[in-house]
Amino acid sequence: MIERLALLIASKIKQFESVTVSIDIMAYEIGRKLNNYIIILLTLLLSYINGTLIFSTVAMISFVCIRKYSGGLHMKSYLSCIISSVAIFIFVPMVRLNTLGTDFLLSISFIIYLFYAPNVFTGNTHPESWMRKAKIISIVLVIIAFYIQLSTVSLIFFLQAILILPWKGGARKLWGKC
Repeated sequence: MIERLALLIASKIKQFESVTVSIDIMAYEIGRKLNNYIIILLTLLLSYINGTLIFSTVAMISFVCIRKYSGGLHMKSYLSCIISSVAIFIFVPMVRLNTLGTDFLLSISFIIYLFYAPNVFTGNTHPESWMRKAKIISIVLVIIAFYIQLSTVSLIFFLQAILILPWKGGARKLWGKC
């Protein structure tokens, strides 16, 4: 659905503008942007209706911050990404953890980020120095979360940590050790 819309938009741009980029590359980038905008809009709308607007916004921002540096698995389609992302951003704020639960999830997350962040599944385009910095930033974000003590942030960091694990038979790290 989004893929077709992105391809249609890219075709129209190519038809009316003299751009040197291929339609497929334009469609991919337009699809990524549409995907992000739809996730943000649906999350804001549904969380407003649900009464969790602030914590859903915190969930989105936390996810973007940790994912930028930790990498992780991507969904196979934009629609599955939208559905899973919006569901996470809507339902995670409804879960309330006590300090012990928050610390437990952050401790597990810390260990996962320590050993696996950043985990790039689609190919490594970053230099080794960036990979080391990304690992450090991921770990520092988790340490900061220990001080913030928000169950929403701890759950988001834990769910993202699951996405960087190299599951058996799945993607493996494509770069050396940090």
